[in-house]
Amino acid sequence: MSRLSIAAPFVVNMLAGAKNKGHDISKLAADSGMPGNILTSPKARVSFEQLSRLNNSLASLLDDEGYGLTSKPQRQGTFKLCCYSAIHAETLEQAVEIFAEFYNLMELDFIHSLEYDQDQVKYQLSRRPGARIDNSYIIEYTLLVIHRTLCWMANTRIPLIKVDLDYAKPRYSAEYAYVFYGAPLAFNQGSNALYFSKEKLKLQNVRNFSHLKAFLRQAPLTLLSQGIQADYLSSQISRWLEISLARHHELPNVSKASERFGLHPQTLKNKLKVAGTSYQDLKIKVRRTMATNLIADPNLSGEAIAFQLGFSEPSAFIRAFKAWTGLTPLAYRKTFFGAKVAPVA
Repeated sequence: MSRLSIAAPFVVNMLAGAKNKGHDISKLAADSGMPGNILTSPKARVSFEQLSRLNNSLASLLDDEGYGLTSKPQRQGTFKLCCYSAIHAETLEQAVEIFAEFYNLMELDFIHSLEYDQDQVKYQLSRRPGARIDNSYIIEYTLLVIHRTLCWMANTRIPLIKVDLDYAKPRYSAEYAYVFYGAPLAFNQGSNALYFSKEKLKLQNVRNFSHLKAFLRQAPLTLLSQGIQADYLSSQISRWLEISLARHHELPNVSKASERFGLHPQTLKNKLKVAGTSYQDLKIKVRRTMATNLIADPNLSGEAIAFQLGFSEPSAFIRAFKAWTGLTPLAYRKTFFGAKVAPVA
């Protein structure tokens, strides 16, 4: 299963519709396996498995795949039926045309449209006049679903030329490097849009109905963690770093990574830059994920965790952990795992 994670503000926004309808959102989050204070700690993170469980429970509770964030609910099964229609498309271009036509027939709170020019295709998501959109989560998630379903259909990563968003840049915008695979972003635009290369939309749909049934059984985890991510250099490097940190308590430098993956150091850096990340970012994310996993173990002291993460001294670990989460390791452990567990430095 994916060990990747996403920032707490996404969860807070996702739950806003349920909160407005009077539901106990703390219980909903806890029932999905999330830490108790996830709704009040902006730097906390949740796994995609936890987010997927919350997604499914919310959609079931509200009978709305839009989580109550819009004026008109997107009834359960809408995405499935859209995929049933699109799975017979021969190319990605045919698939996006089906997506737009299908969702417009539903007359939900967004108008889906396609604009073509010489080299690119713009998939546009515009708010209907008078539509109620509670926050940006439903926009982020709708665009992610469209893009990543296309990636799944072609079984490859489809780069985005850019992404337009019709709201102000949020504080957690750094997370968009993962959400939109490092695509350039423009905020405060007239509508929301994904920009594709025309050439990429000529790719064949390599999936069939049997593939689709398996895909939907695991949705939305299949989209959030993107099952084809193991093919990407950044994911391969991250996994290699995880293994090195777990086995040897160290994170190799970029020269060793270049040797391991048979690339010149500058070539490796360039490829990661195109993917919207850097070698240093990958090291930080691997360390941060392992730190939040280890802090949950009541038998591990701060010194032991610092050693496992390759820090030269516990104080360096404490400084780094506070920068990642906004809390010291001790405060994080008490906040999210209770006072009964062993203290950390």
